[in-house]
Amino acid sequence: MAQVLYSSKDALWPGPPRLTIAEKGIKDIKVEEIQIAAGQNFSPEYLALNANGTVPALKHENSEKVLDDSTDICEFLNKEYDGIDLLPAEHAETVHQIIQEAHAVDANFLTITPANEAELQQKKAFATGFLEARIHSLKNYQKSTLEYKEYYLGRLQQNEFLLGAYSHPEKAGPLYAKHQVEWQNAVEFLNKLNHRLKEQASKEYLLGNQFTLADIHVFPLLHRLKMVKGDAVFDGRSDLAAYFKSVSSRPSVQSVFQA
Repeated sequence: MAQVLYSSKDALWPGPPRLTIAEKGIKDIKVEEIQIAAGQNFSPEYLALNANGTVPALKHENSEKVLDDSTDICEFLNKEYDGIDLLPAEHAETVHQIIQEAHAVDANFLTITPANEAELQQKKAFATGFLEARIHSLKNYQKSTLEYKEYYLGRLQQNEFLLGAYSHPEKAGPLYAKHQVEWQNAVEFLNKLNHRLKEQASKEYLLGNQFTLADIHVFPLLHRLKMVKGDAVFDGRSDLAAYFKSVSSRPSVQSVFQA
C-alpha cells in the first residue's frame, strides 16, 4: 500500500503533518493535494477514506486505519521514522497541552466569517466564491449518492448559513458576535504563548531550545491568524513576534510555507 498524505495548501491543519515530514526528512510519503475550495473533500470517494471529510488524512501501511487527525498523524510519523525526536518524553505532557489549546482556536471559522460590516465587505468576494463553490459540489454529490445523505445535508446547512450572512448583511449580527467570541479565545491563547516565551531563558522555541510538535502545531495556527488578523496577532506581544520570525527562517518551515 502506498503511503499517502491527503493535504491541502489552503487548509490549516495539514500544515503540522507536512512540517513533520519535512523535519524528519521523510521520503516515502506521497502528498496528494485535495482542492477544498472545489469541495473535493466532500466527494464520496474521499468520505469513504475519511468520513469527516476533513484534511489531513494519512494512509500508511504500518497503520491499521487511516489517520484523520493532525495530532495523531504527527505523533505516528514521529514514532515511525528516524530523525529528530519531536516529542521528547520529558516534555510530552506540556507539548500535548499546548497542542490541545492550539486546536481549541477555531481559525477556520475566523477565516471565513466577518467580525463586523467593514470586514464583511472586505471578505465578501473571497467568502462568497468559496462558499458557493462548495455548495455547488455538495449538491452534485448529494444527487450522485444516497450513502452520505445526512452528511451532505448538514454540510449544506452550514455553508448556506454562512453564505446567507454575506447575502444579507442586515442579518449578520449574530455571526459578528460569534466571530468576536472566537477571536477573544484566540487572543487569550496568543497572550498565553507570549507569556510562556517571556518567562523562558531561551525564547527560540515554545519549550526553550527544543523544537517539538508544539511548535509544529502552533506555527501554522499563527501563520493563519496573521493572514486573517494581520498586525493584531503580534500587537503587544513582542516575544511571540520574535518567535514567529525565528521559526519562519527554519528550513522545514520555509519549504512548507514558503515563508
